[in-house]
Amino acid sequence: GARRGYRAGPLWPRPTRPAPAGCRHGRGSSPQTSRSYGARCRPAPGAGPAAWGAIGNYMLLFLAGLQSIPDDIYESASIDGATKVQQFWYMTVPLLAPIMQIVIMLAIINSLKGYESIMVLTEGGPIGRTEVMFLYVYKLLFPMPSAGATLDPQFGYGSAVGFVTAIIVGMITLVYQYMSRKMNKIN
Repeated sequence: GARRGYRAGPLWPRPTRPAPAGCRHGRGSSPQTSRSYGARCRPAPGAGPAAWGAIGNYMLLFLAGLQSIPDDIYESASIDGATKVQQFWYMTVPLLAPIMQIVIMLAIINSLKGYESIMVLTEGGPIGRTEVMFLYVYKLLFPMPSAGATLDPQFGYGSAVGFVTAIIVGMITLVYQYMSRKMNKIN
């Protein structure tokens, strides 16, 4: 009953995509926002839309990691006189290190490819200040008339920019994996 609800709780934001999650009731802040969600949508304050969707996935990974730690370890530590705080810092955190590495890598990748909320809330404006790499690629392949772009898709250039972007994300991932392997060797 309650235990299942507690486990499923972090997953409830996941079905909500970043675009509608970034809106709250009010007047539209841009033509795209007004068209997509009616005149009752304006940006939600803070960085909520950017971090909202993946929290449930990360919590699920941490929950799986916590459940994989045997109780015998904590029992042995308490017999040896370790406090709960010491058990957390010297046992739980190091045993969750592989999960933390995966979560950090996924967060880096998600932060690089997240463009949906920016597209709906600001369309990359004002004057391109909030435009990210993947929104730029999207605008090249699927031009938006309200964004001031030409209405002709630029498939060749857009594909090339998308390919370079994928290489950049791959390189960042490889660097992170190299650094996390190096950290594992130190521990």
